[in-house]
Amino acid sequence: MFKTLQLSATLFVTFLFSISSYFSQVVDFDKYSNLKSVGSMPADFKLSTEEKIDLLLAEDPSIAKDREKLAFFSSIYGKIDDILQSGYVTYGDEITEYVKSVAAKILENDPSTFAKLRFYTVQSTETNALSTQQGIIFVTTGLISQLVNEAQLAYVLAHEISHYTENHILESYEWRKQNRKGSTYSQLANYSKEHELEADRKAVDLYKNAGYSFDELVNTFDVLMYSYLPFDEIAVKKEFYNIPKIYFGDEKFATKEYLITAVEDYNDELSSHPNIKTRKEETLKAAENLSDWGTTVQHLSIDKFKQVRSIARFESLRIEQMNHHFARALYLVFLLEKDFPKSAHIQEMKAFSWYGLGAYYDAGKKTSTVPRLKTAEGESAKMFHFLNELKRDELNALALRNIYEVYKADTSNKFVLKIIQEFANGNETRWAKQMSELKAISFDEATKREQFSKDSLSTIVQPVVVETETNSKYDRIKTKKTTQSNALDSTTCFKYGFADILNDSIFIAYFPKKTSSTSFKETEKENAETETEVVDNDEVITKTFLKETGVVDEKSLSDFGKLYIVDPSVSVNIGTSEKSQMILDKVVTYNEEALTNSATDAGIDITLISSKEIREEGSTSNFNDRNLMVSFIEQQNVSDEINIVPVDFTSISDLKSRKGIENVCFSLITHYKNELLISPMTYFTCIFLILPAPIMIPILIFDAANRKVTDYSFLVMDLEKGETVYVNTVLDHSKPTKFNVQNYYYHLFKSKK
Repeated sequence: MFKTLQLSATLFVTFLFSISSYFSQVVDFDKYSNLKSVGSMPADFKLSTEEKIDLLLAEDPSIAKDREKLAFFSSIYGKIDDILQSGYVTYGDEITEYVKSVAAKILENDPSTFAKLRFYTVQSTETNALSTQQGIIFVTTGLISQLVNEAQLAYVLAHEISHYTENHILESYEWRKQNRKGSTYSQLANYSKEHELEADRKAVDLYKNAGYSFDELVNTFDVLMYSYLPFDEIAVKKEFYNIPKIYFGDEKFATKEYLITAVEDYNDELSSHPNIKTRKEETLKAAENLSDWGTTVQHLSIDKFKQVRSIARFESLRIEQMNHHFARALYLVFLLEKDFPKSAHIQEMKAFSWYGLGAYYDAGKKTSTVPRLKTAEGESAKMFHFLNELKRDELNALALRNIYEVYKADTSNKFVLKIIQEFANGNETRWAKQMSELKAISFDEATKREQFSKDSLSTIVQPVVVETETNSKYDRIKTKKTTQSNALDSTTCFKYGFADILNDSIFIAYFPKKTSSTSFKETEKENAETETEVVDNDEVITKTFLKETGVVDEKSLSDFGKLYIVDPSVSVNIGTSEKSQMILDKVVTYNEEALTNSATDAGIDITLISSKEIREEGSTSNFNDRNLMVSFIEQQNVSDEINIVPVDFTSISDLKSRKGIENVCFSLITHYKNELLISPMTYFTCIFLILPAPIMIPILIFDAANRKVTDYSFLVMDLEKGETVYVNTVLDHSKPTKFNVQNYYYHLFKSKK
């Protein structure tokens, strides 16, 4: 017994030492790149769902005898593997290792439980953590970004660990099985609430025994209650918009407070989780029965915590950019710029945010990227208010100013140059006119020259902001006070102060040359078929779209050189889940074999990276590349009408260089049951009221036979432009047999469309 404890202690000390060494590294936030997995690939990522089920059955053969329980575990394991292979989960990275080190402290006296647990990071803005029956605990970057200290993370982890040690997932299954006939959803919700409260009570013991502070136990619930807000709550001053060079009237800025309405005692009747008030009360009851509380907030250094939280906040910004939430991203840029004023990466993200906003305003899609004010709260809502007030030309002028400021700081930055190019091209037909209206003289000089009438001119007054400096977002929410002046300003002042930009010949070369108003009208007329202006809100609605099906530009795959094919995917949804899985396993094998063989026979050079291959090789490098490409295509799918340069432009450029490729390819086979062409009621009506049955039977057979559909899709995307350059789609009313899959790829690679 003593030797076992001694060994456990040695392993624990060794683990902490490795963590300490790991975090001695300093993250370069000046040249930050997206979060990546590090080190050897864990078994959770290498084993298939079927292999994991086999291991489970080897440990507990009785599960195989209970078909319902086996189906339950198969479903759970499948969903967890979907998360692991989603492209948004990382292992061995800075956040994961820090989370693991805090968990090790919590379980310092229970090394056997710690040894059963695995921790991974999910790149998501959701404030969440999740434990599984397998011993996997997921923690989101959104959660880490919201925390104030290590102790708060410790309580969240203690809660998830308690779910695992108390076997709550299996207990939920047993309860559902026993009560499925007479139970209601509210009863199930109440049962789930009991599990949550039990996990909270158990977590208090783990948290307290690790020596953490009682006060932070309570403060953790503030994190949960305000998690829907950005990770900090700070007023945006006008200087952030470069007001010294470009002015906007006070009528553009919010004069009211956007109140924060979060409440603890919300209605949780239909929720699986108790409300915050109930959880806090129950947790405090459990805590008050304990004595000798510690005072520790940080067992690990505060610098380690801040470094990890900063990584999570940088990731939150990246995710908002990926989802084209450019107004939210801009507020995060403002928050991060205060802590990292010299970060070139943050400046890139600032330029990227303004470029994205410009693209959406030009397309008449302002409301798709700026949150609606009816539901907005806090200081970020004031930024959204300002952006909502801007018309297209005003937004573009402000974006131009901000992008130029970033460009001027480093005129060789390839990402920023790409942003400028796309920003100029995106508004090409209008920049000629808008550039001709921009003024070289400053707004102050214009007022001195009396270029504005007295009716339209007023003195520019900066808002007076009374701000209480505190240690956290949550204190600021409770104590902030803001007052503003009611000064008005000219509605045309945004056109002034562009002398430096208009005189920068290299920068201006990206934009269309100045034209007269007549030539601009001619350009407008030429583009009338594809673009329509909505005068009321000064927005443009684009009516031209990429072809939904067929082949783009009449090209063949041989025209694209080396093809880099990422994770050929198969989706089957037909009959029972067991039947779908059986078909899926076969088609996955057919798919990759047929794709590789057909490309080889056609003499086309391909590099194939699939989840199966990555699992078999255990290659972390290929895993990271695959995840990067998954996020790349998802960014392109955010909008069918607006193409935005991928936010991971620098990482993608590096991949292009390493792999020697220009394009990335995606393949998808989807097999499913289509809806019946003729409804059962129509059959009934025709047979009994109109037509004799013999006539309807052939129609019924034909309809049923053609109900099973297989979609084959293959697309090529230009990594530089982020555009789809080739699309091939085939709809087949037959099963995806080995012959059919081979036949599809044979014609795809051989023929020139």
